[in-house]
Amino acid sequence: MMFFIKGSNEETVKPTIVHDQALVNSIDRLTGVISKHLSDRYIKEASMIVNGLGKLTQSVNDMRVQQDAAFTRLIHLQEENLKLMGGLLQQQFHPSSLKTPRVQPSSPKKQRLKLSSPKIPSEEHAPSVL
Repeated sequence: MMFFIKGSNEETVKPTIVHDQALVNSIDRLTGVISKHLSDRYIKEASMIVNGLGKLTQSVNDMRVQQDAAFTRLIHLQEENLKLMGGLLQQQFHPSSLKTPRVQPSSPKKQRLKLSSPKIPSEEHAPSVL
């Protein structure tokens, strides 16, 4: 079997002939084990990266949903604020344009006082006592 040994210069490759078959078999097994280990490590790292990216994507999607809900709520609150401010401005500049006039409710105490106040009879209509 022939091996190539690279020196400091990449273009120079020297073939080496090895007559020991046990050494060749050991190198083949070592090369197989190393390549298996490297491929397993690469697959493991790649799957970890894919899992991490999947979780990251899910988190970003969840945040977008929450952001959409928050913006929808914010728009709703701003619309309510604009309605209230419009009403206040209308009331300030056009106080006669109020739709519901203020009515003073009569209190029940005043009504009772009017009904329970004694009437003093006049002397003309009073019965004479002899």
